[in-house]
Amino acid sequence: MEAWETFKKTFGAIKIDYKYEEGQRYFIYGFRNDENFWDFENGELVYVTEDYNYITTFYFLHWD
Repeated sequence: MEAWETFKKTFGAIKIDYKYEEGQRYFIYGFRNDENFWDFENGELVYVTEDYNYITTFYFLHWD
């Protein structure tokens, strides 16, 4: 199984935060499918990047 498909089966939702004060980086948080509810203030940190192009590719091309 492709890694991306495994990711989507694990996480039912994501949140992308841009934090200027932390080095102008994007933080991607995941929320697991097996949780009773998603607390969007306390997600699991999945990835950190400074690359805006990665974020747009990640969200728009893969998260359907």
